[in-house]
Amino acid sequence: MLGFVDVHLSRLLAAASTATSFVLAAASTVIKGYSANYQTRIPVGRAKTAHIVVSGTDAADETLSIRVFGAYRLRDAAGSLTDERLIQYLGLIEATLGTLAGPAAGVAVGASELIADGLVWTPSAFMTACETAYNEGTGTAYSGTSNDAGMLILPCLCRCDELIFDFDMTGAASGNVHVMLQPV
Repeated sequence: MLGFVDVHLSRLLAAASTATSFVLAAASTVIKGYSANYQTRIPVGRAKTAHIVVSGTDAADETLSIRVFGAYRLRDAAGSLTDERLIQYLGLIEATLGTLAGPAAGVAVGASELIADGLVWTPSAFMTACETAYNEGTGTAYSGTSNDAGMLILPCLCRCDELIFDFDMTGAASGNVHVMLQPV
């Protein structure tokens, strides 16, 4: 898990997710601590923008969906940070795998992993409100020509402390995200 603002695409999960259903509802919630269900998270720090590339295993044109959430650390009445977080649903990534694969000895993207060339981003009402309030631009999913790497560009992260990715393999065998956070 990344604990810093990075200016390179960094693999989120060492072993790609094989989840076949979402863990989190597409809604707000408050959690205490983190269970294994929330380990697909990345601290945002002072980052303002995220670039996200999706990869997965299976065949070209297989699909996966990823719910993206922002987590906000909560303080108690004395002002001390707690292990509680408010989770806000930011939106849904729907990805279609292409044929672009990693190199034979690839570590960040292996030879058996395919980069998604088709991405669709559906922001939540909360995300749209943040984009309007902070005037930092609108999230855009780039889907190039066939088999070019797709990329989701989120210029506004709603000032959250962490991003959480919740996977659902709708067709693909496994999925992962590669995230680049841009500093303020």
